[in-house]
Amino acid sequence: MTSDVIDILSAELAAAFTRTTLADILHKLAQKGFLTEHVCSRKTKCCATSSGSGRFEFVHDKIQEAAYEFMSRQEQRLNHMRFGLALYPQAVDKSNDELLFMAINQINFAGPESIVDGDQKHIIAGLNLNAGKRAGKRSDYQTAFSLFQHGMSYLEADCWTNHYGTSIELFDSAAQAAVVVNDLEAVTLYANTVNSRAKCFDDKLNCISVKLRALIHGERYGEAMGYSWR
Repeated sequence: MTSDVIDILSAELAAAFTRTTLADILHKLAQKGFLTEHVCSRKTKCCATSSGSGRFEFVHDKIQEAAYEFMSRQEQRLNHMRFGLALYPQAVDKSNDELLFMAINQINFAGPESIVDGDQKHIIAGLNLNAGKRAGKRSDYQTAFSLFQHGMSYLEADCWTNHYGTSIELFDSAAQAAVVVNDLEAVTLYANTVNSRAKCFDDKLNCISVKLRALIHGERYGEAMGYSWR
């Protein structure tokens, strides 16, 4: 946890903590032997603040595991969600892809079970969609595919009625990524879903093309011919 992350968390969770409070907690844990602090110089570009704080790490993996397992599963989910939502706006503002993926991974560790409100789930689905697009631009298609799948997990049963645009885009993007990672089963599932749910032919077009590419790539020419004439 770097000191710039402390600043971000402090800004987002100001009602509960101040930066001094967070820093003091970390220093006290370091003094008790649970954490070790690495003070970074300017040359290392560690983003140290004026307080001189650097990077804190647990002295042993077992201590980290024990601290994590001490929390209930619901507490773990809520903490992952809070940290992810705190980091995400800063990652976008700074155009920092690494921080963006760190944020969205924290959110997805929490999972849809940590959110009750349908509109909030839709927002998280959109965050995954945007992060997946960023991963695709970096040619990291496996990550993109995973993020699109996570995004779909936040969609509710009425998504095709209440959030049609996001639903179409997530399934369409997932089908396209699935072609690149050579997952024909996923291509078929997502393309068929779009074809059955799309409101117009234009919304089906990408997935029709994607499924044809997948069938041809898998040398399933007979299926491709039959599919093209539907």
